[in-house]
This record gives sequence, C-alpha cells and structure tokens, in this order.
Amino acid sequence: MLSGTNPHHPERLLLRLAIVGGGRACKFFLELIKSGSFPLLEIELVGVCDINPQAEGLLMARQMGIFTTDDFRDFFKIKELDTIIELTNNRDVLLELIQLRPKRVGVVEHNIGKLLRTLFAINQRLKEAEHQVLLEKMSSDFLIQQSNAAIAVLNIDFTIAEANEAYLEMVGKAKKDVVGSYCYETYYGLSAPHRYLSPQRSK
Repeated sequence: MLSGTNPHHPERLLLRLAIVGGGRACKFFLELIKSGSFPLLEIELVGVCDINPQAEGLLMARQMGIFTTDDFRDFFKIKELDTIIELTNNRDVLLELIQLRPKRVGVVEHNIGKLLRTLFAINQRLKEAEHQVLLEKMSSDFLIQQSNAAIAVLNIDFTIAEANEAYLEMVGKAKKDVVGSYCYETYYGLSAPHRYLSPQRSK
C-alpha cells in the first residue's frame, strides 16, 4: 500500500517502510536509500527490527536516527506505516508477521526481500572483483618497481601513468615531473608523437 505522492515532489511516490531483519541486507538497503537509488520513490524508513542489538543494519539505522527495536510488534503502532519488508529469511518470522499485522500494512518477502538479498550478493561479488583488480594493480606496480629495466606505463593518450626508478634515472627527472607528462616529451624531447615515428611508418 502506497501512501501517495510526496507534496514536495509530486512526481515521486511516498512509501513508508519498516524492516524486520537488521543484518547485512538491511545495511545494503539503507545504503541504497542514502545514495538516492530510487528516483521514482520517496522512501521513508520508519523502523528497523532485529533481536541482535549489534546487527550491522540495526546499528546503521540507529546512527541515521531511525527508530530501532527488538520486537516487530512495535511497528504496528506506527499509524502511517505502509509495508514491512522481511529480511530475516526465516519462515516462522514471516508467517507471524502476516498473521499479526494490521490489515492496512503489507508484508513483502518473496519480491522485495529476495531482490534485496540478490542485490546484496551481487554487490559483494562486485566488491570482490574490485578488490581483485586492486590486488592485481598492486602486484603489477610492485613488479614494475622491482625491475632493473627502465619501464614506463602509458595511458592511451601517451601520458605516463607510472614509471620505475630505472626509467627516472634514465631520463634524469623526478617522478612528480614524469607521471602525467607525455612520453615523447619526457623521453625524446618532442612536441608530438608522430615526429619520432620510423621513416617507413611516417610515409
């Protein structure tokens, strides 16, 4: 059940939610709300419930000034509550919510709840991928710096992204003067890359 439109933003639907299950999926949902990832919805999170007082989503909600509790029945006292999202993935909790809720309050699990858990899992995999990329970059940077050969890593526009000590000694410049400069200027002293192409390629 939607509360209607936000009077300050008539193009956005106003939805007042409470969450049962203050774990990682809850925290992820809070981060989505903070990032403004719902352009067509004005989401007002009115409460988060978890029996674990140290649950990370519950703690984040408390820091954001959102009402927190260890008993989801407290949500039934909130007159303008639209929907409760069940994120515990506990069938008994879901059935109890459905049985005890006021008729005006919807309970969502299979759609939004499952979606949020899926989004959270995808987000975790993306973070792991980002960490892997960072690890690979750190590894490659280490190998470059440890090489005795003069090495410079170039961007597609011929600017120098990284250079090791051997390369800096060869060109006789400090790293701060090399990184970001054009390789043809730093190494050849030229103003354009085409000037040091071989005669065969420049024809």
